[in-house]
Amino acid sequence: MALEMAARTNLRLSGADSATLKLDTIKRMLAAQLVLVTLAAYAFARFEFPGRNVLFALVLMQLMIMPDVLIVENYRTMTFLGLKDTILAIGLPYMASAFGIFLLRQTFKTVPHELDEAARVEGCGPLATLW
Repeated sequence: MALEMAARTNLRLSGADSATLKLDTIKRMLAAQLVLVTLAAYAFARFEFPGRNVLFALVLMQLMIMPDVLIVENYRTMTFLGLKDTILAIGLPYMASAFGIFLLRQTFKTVPHELDEAARVEGCGPLATLW
């Protein structure tokens, strides 16, 4: 009985605590999205690999699908992953933003390749060149 009371009191958060928790979660999701989108866009803009154009076309197709169509499938996936009824389940399907990948890829394509070559001469690898 005491254990149940302790569990109930731990789950109750005041309005300020709940808002802080949600804000921290949103910040973490945005940071993860920024890192993922930046790495994907850099790979599409700078590296040659088999299937690059097909993969980028799939990313662009994600822009053409309305998010409302994917609600049921996203729910099934989050349930399968054990994330049902969590804040992470809301943000996880949108971590790889197609718009962000497209926008950053176009930005990276405007940077001259000579800058990459200069960084390689200085001894930088691909990640050091990006950051």
